Amino acid sequence: MYVEGEALSSLILRNIEAFHTSTVPELCRLKLQEIIRHATADGDIDFSYSEERLQCISESLELDLSTLEYINRAPSWGLLLAPCERVQFCPSCVREDLKFIRFPVWRLSWGYTHYTVCDTHLCPLQILKGEYRCNNPLYRINSVGRYIIDFPSETVGAGYSGEIARLVDTLAMVANNVQTQLDTWREQSQDERSDLFFSLLSAVLRAYMKPVDVPPYCYQLSKSLLRENVAPIASHGSSVGDLFFGHTKATSVTARMIGVVMTAVILDIASARAYWQNIVALFSDIGVLVPNNPTWLFTTCTGTADQGVRAWLTNSNGAKLNLPHFLLEELNFP
Repeated sequence: MYVEGEALSSLILRNIEAFHTSTVPELCRLKLQEIIRHATADGDIDFSYSEERLQCISESLELDLSTLEYINRAPSWGLLLAPCERVQFCPSCVREDLKFIRFPVWRLSWGYTHYTVCDTHLCPLQILKGEYRCNNPLYRINSVGRYIIDFPSETVGAGYSGEIARLVDTLAMVANNVQTQLDTWREQSQDERSDLFFSLLSAVLRAYMKPVDVPPYCYQLSKSLLRENVAPIASHGSSVGDLFFGHTKATSVTARMIGVVMTAVILDIASARAYWQNIVALFSDIGVLVPNNPTWLFTTCTGTADQGVRAWLTNSNGAKLNLPHFLLEELNFP
């Protein structure tokens, strides 16, 4: 049985390991084990399975080949986390999986950088960390199962309280609105708008070179909540362009959620600006000052016009962000 939105790796592992509920013959299970072993060696267990292996999976699980081809296609839309960093999940989804099908299901959407809030339960995702952290995504389903066993009724975000809890709840609501808008653009093939959003988001979530640079602004704000530096650090000698792949290692859900909201505010997406003044006030309540208009926010996130990452973005020799003229005029960038 295929669950809508399930990652291909999850489908395979579920039929290998859940032998008490799976009807897959032993010989087919051995073939699936060999396939997932090769996928692990290739570096990405979620995408890019060969046609031959897809055919074998189709026959073993008695699933339509076109369905497997669809979920196997590496997305050209959106920004993906690195394979080893795709360890964010919704505990409520997993608890429901365990209740109804007796095994966790890993969703494809959990691997996207911009996806920080469960669109079913409307709560921020959690990260496998500490004793549950797994460097090999092959073991993430086992890790999330252990997490749920250890915390059978814990709610997401239970560690926050007071002003911080209200701030996180507001950020989550706006981030979910942005996710919905992006999904709508995807369905309508409005690639230009999506590309603009993801281009700016990659700049907002960029890596930084320590100690030459300071952490990008979204990570600074996240640190004010988490009390730890979660910014991805680039190796010395990295080009400016390399910094824009920092989003692949942006493991903090809170930092990415802040980055998604700030990007939406700058680009005026999903009514994010209508909530921004409230978010600014909530940050102020915990002693953190945040720019209250899009122009200042853009400058804070990317630097001034003549220096920093913004200069590289607008340099004819660099990869341009291609902000449309109407946006430049509206925000009156210097």
